[in-house]
Amino acid sequence: MEQQIRRQFFSEQNQNMLYGMLTKNFQQRLNTQLNDKQALFLGNSLEHHMGEIIQRAPNQPVQILNKTALADTATEFNAYLQRQNSLVKATPQTFQDTSRQYEQVQAERQRSLETPRPSIPDYVQPIQLKEDDSISALTLFEDAKKRRANEMEAQAEADISRRAVTASTPLYLNQVQSMPNPRELFDQPLDMVLAGRNSGRADVNPTIAGPTPGQEVARPRGPLPQDMIIRQQDIQTYIETEYNLSVYSADRKWEVATTENRFNFSVNLYSGNPTNGISIMPKATARFRNIVRIEFVKAIMPIDNTDMVVQKTSATAYDTNFLKDIFGFPFVTLNVEELDTNNFGTSNTLDNAFALLQYDANWTDNTQSMGFTSFIPKFMKCQRVYSPTPLASLSKLTIRLQQPNGNLVSSAPDTFDVSGAFLSTSVSAYMNTATVTGTFYADTSGEYIWIDTKKWFTRYQIAAGDRIQVRNLSIATPTAAQTDFINFLQDPSGLMVVATAYSVESGGKKVYTNWNSAGYARFIIVRNQFNDPTTGSTAIKPFGLQANNSTLASSLVGLSMAPARLINLSRQTQLIFRIITRDYDSTSLVRPDNL
Repeated sequence: MEQQIRRQFFSEQNQNMLYGMLTKNFQQRLNTQLNDKQALFLGNSLEHHMGEIIQRAPNQPVQILNKTALADTATEFNAYLQRQNSLVKATPQTFQDTSRQYEQVQAERQRSLETPRPSIPDYVQPIQLKEDDSISALTLFEDAKKRRANEMEAQAEADISRRAVTASTPLYLNQVQSMPNPRELFDQPLDMVLAGRNSGRADVNPTIAGPTPGQEVARPRGPLPQDMIIRQQDIQTYIETEYNLSVYSADRKWEVATTENRFNFSVNLYSGNPTNGISIMPKATARFRNIVRIEFVKAIMPIDNTDMVVQKTSATAYDTNFLKDIFGFPFVTLNVEELDTNNFGTSNTLDNAFALLQYDANWTDNTQSMGFTSFIPKFMKCQRVYSPTPLASLSKLTIRLQQPNGNLVSSAPDTFDVSGAFLSTSVSAYMNTATVTGTFYADTSGEYIWIDTKKWFTRYQIAAGDRIQVRNLSIATPTAAQTDFINFLQDPSGLMVVATAYSVESGGKKVYTNWNSAGYARFIIVRNQFNDPTTGSTAIKPFGLQANNSTLASSLVGLSMAPARLINLSRQTQLIFRIITRDYDSTSLVRPDNL
């Protein structure tokens, strides 16, 4: 149900509907068409909010999700339009930096505090051309000096007289200021109360006694520089958070990307769409922000044959048992296109390598599969550090595991096209009356299913004991039995390979188990579905609730199932990265008693 809701919510029809409603609404509000920049921002905002909403409420109906997406996108787009309008109306002073604005304010303040320049003294006279009956400048200076001395002397005498009178007057004769009676003031009209008081603030209590007439009222001081200083905020501290990122090559969209294999693929670290098979690349749902360091931990790779070696054991016999695997290399280089490297070497391969990997451990099972091995960067620091400014985000990693000479560890594909599938009762009919005595998996009971690949594969690409997964099987108008047969082959848990087989065209058509003299096979043999073995039954369970599979077996012969593809899940790689991000430390702004 959840996958259906996601698919319907992120369908192209639903996205176009939401975008059209938003565009039409804002064009009616603005009374004009949206420009390219506004349309692009609206589309990106819609895609972002759809991804955020589906992560918060994946089980909500599509109608509620659409309503929430429209509301969130409209809110963000309104804020975007307001920011654009504010930028248009902004003055040049808006974009000045803080230091320049502070210097400008300080300069204006200094000019306001300067002492006014004195006026030109009256003894300065213009130069007189006529010297007769004119007064010299020195005479005018002496006169002004005498007048100033007289004024100062008169002022000093007045101060002395006032002090003498004050000192000789008894204290009990001084007029004592009396407080007004509030009740009398309350009984008077408000205009009369205000008329008897000095002018002042209009929001004060009129019943409070003011200063006596003739007494000066202290003026409030002007603003000082310390009044304009803004308190500096506390220094923000950060913490480093570590995340482990695991990349598995089988998570890629292998049914579409035919040029990639387990040693060469791309991974999408974040996408607004959910991980439901929409993107070609595998993707991690977590978004990594403010990345300060990316480290490589280890790579887990299959112990696989990297080169097919065919040896001749006799005049007509050949042998392909010689194994050339990954242990034949002194090291393996990991190239990540999006990450700069701290490695340097004598070739471009080493200069561009993010890590040089060497053997660490290996493990095997009891099947024909040779198991897996772990490679790590021994005694090396394989990391990319972003300092002093962290990397805002990382959206993609292009991974390539290479030999020391720069070639892929193995260019052999791990995915194959399927040209047909049939029951073991129809092997001869599928091959046009071929001889099937060379294999025990061609029977009359239909206990096995044969899968025909479009291209032949080596004995090391698919072997008995491997687990394969099939997708994209389709029939134009399938019957109930054919539908059940397709669902069985496309089981998400995969199918176990029982054996492989090949055909010989020369000297009459023949079918044999295993592989030819060059080590290649054509058919993959898997077990058919049976009844519940816990009941002791060993009978085959017919498809589509039929009595038997005879009708189904004949209908599958020559039936095309393109574009079906399969992948070998037992030969995939896994890479582990460590991503360190910078996050806010909330404890630096929280009081200790609140912890």
